[in-house]
Parts: sequence; structure tokens; C-alpha cells
Amino acid sequence: MSSVQTGILSGLGEFKLIAIINTIIGILLFVISIILAYIMSIKGAVISLVIGQLFYCIFNYYVITKKLKLNLFPISFNLSEFRSLLKFSFPIALQDLSFSITSWLIFYSILSISNYGELGLFSAANQWLAILLFLPGVLKKVNLSYMSFNNKSAEVKKIASKMLRLNLVGTFIPVCIIILFSNNIIFMYGPSYTNVSLIINILIISSIFSSLADVYCQAFISRGANWELFFLRLAYQLGLIFMLLLLVNYELIDSAALAMSISYLIMGVFLFFTCKLYFNKIFG
Repeated sequence: MSSVQTGILSGLGEFKLIAIINTIIGILLFVISIILAYIMSIKGAVISLVIGQLFYCIFNYYVITKKLKLNLFPISFNLSEFRSLLKFSFPIALQDLSFSITSWLIFYSILSISNYGELGLFSAANQWLAILLFLPGVLKKVNLSYMSFNNKSAEVKKIASKMLRLNLVGTFIPVCIIILFSNNIIFMYGPSYTNVSLIINILIISSIFSSLADVYCQAFISRGANWELFFLRLAYQLGLIFMLLLLVNYELIDSAALAMSISYLIMGVFLFFTCKLYFNKIFG
């Protein structure tokens, strides 16, 4: 629910308002978490998360109704609008579903062909990937909003060009810094993670291609090419598992965690160039 509400506010261009709401909820959640965790331990921490999401939805809902001048509790239902919304959003929902399933399959595959040590190595490296993709993840909401407001292909291409440069700088510089200090990062994890440096380096390099491909993905959504995007992302996700099994089963790579990192890099390059070709086809 909160993701849908944030999407609506992003579509309205209310990014400052989103930041204010996130700040208020973040502070509120921090205070409630400390109090409930102290009183009720782990149960209190879980309850605080639920309360935080509840307040988040209430804040968003109130702001949206005010911005769109809607009734606080609308009772009208338009079937044609519902069908149109479902037609547009269903493939996007499938993308999120396939991502969740694939993420689980990746961890299961690593564990089934290796051990918990390899899974721990990949999980540690994956944390750095998530950190690097945070900024592009925030920018894509802005990107989608501006692209949706522009009907001219020339304007969309101009926005995409700016966002590509911004994402490139926003990922390339942090990647270089992490690689430079990768040997020092090992000491954060202890002696059992001595091989994590190479895995992290390869995995974070893949973030450059993933963040660039995401710019094109937002352009596809702005033009309603959601089914095409779904199949592109599905091919990318299935390719990750295929490459992992190929590299390990044919003994090309000994480490499952390293093989998974290489799979992310190969499929990231594949996704970027495939999206670029399809973007040029749509927008000329």
C-alpha cells in the first residue's frame, strides 16, 4: 500500500513532500522502536515496524486526498478505470513477484550447490550492491515522473541522457572508492571472509550497468511498454540462475559466490545493451 501511495505522489511530482513524510516517519519509527524493543524485546521491534507502516500509509493517504481533492473515504467504483489500471499495473506487479521468487531461488541455488559459507560471502557482497543501488533507486522515481509528463520522444531522450550521466557518476565514483579500499573492507567481516574482496568488486561493478539499464526501464514504463519490460527483466533474472549453474556445474568457477557475482556482471551488461537497443527502437 505504501509503495502505491509513494508512486502516486511521485507521479504528482511531490518529491519534497515524500522526503518530509519519510523524515517524519523515520524519526517516529526510531523512537517507537527503541521504546517497544526495550519493553517487549523482539516482539516490540516487530510491532514498531507494523505501527510505522500504518502511520506511513495514513500520512500518505491524507496527503493524496488533499492534493487530488478526493473524499477521505470514496465509495464510487469505475469498472473501466479499474480495468485500465489493472492492464497497466499487472505486468509491473509480475515484475516484483518474479524478482522476489528469483531472489529466493538465487540463495537456494547457492546453498544447494555449495554451503552456508559461500552463501554468507555472497550475502556480504550483496549488501554493498544494495548500498550502491540506493541512489539510482531514488532517482528512478524522479526519472519516471518527468518522462511520463513529456509526450515528445526528443524530450524523453534528453531526460534519459541526463539521467544516464547522473547514474553513471553516482555509481562509478563509489565503485572506485570501494575497490580502492576493498582490502580494508575484509577486516570488517573477520578471517572467514578473506575471499569476499573479489566478490564485492565484481558485484559492485555490475551495479553500474544495472543502474544505467534502469533509466531505460523507466522510459519503457512511461510509454506503457510494461509487458516488454517484464519479459526483459524475466530473461535477466532467469539468466542469473542459468549462468550460476553453468559456471559451477562445468567447474569454470570453484566458488558459488564468485560465480554468482560474475553472473550479475554478465547479465547486467546484457540487460543494459538490450534495453538500449529497445529504447532506440521506441524513441528513434
